[in-house]
Amino acid sequence: MSELEEAFKAQAGLMREFGFSDVTATTIKDHYTLWRQGQELRGDTVFGFSRHSFNAFPGIFGPMPKGQ
Repeated sequence: MSELEEAFKAQAGLMREFGFSDVTATTIKDHYTLWRQGQELRGDTVFGFSRHSFNAFPGIFGPMPKGQ
């Protein structure tokens, strides 16, 4: 498993600890794909947390997309 895949899995686990019981690594991967494309899911709390993690850990997720 790649470091990025491990990060998706870890992020999903943290979200479940915060009470978002239906979040999976696939959910986080989908959010990552949208984030890399410069898109958002306005009003989606889980996406907001995901985006914050992506921005906070550029060594894992890469640099913030332009315009973000």
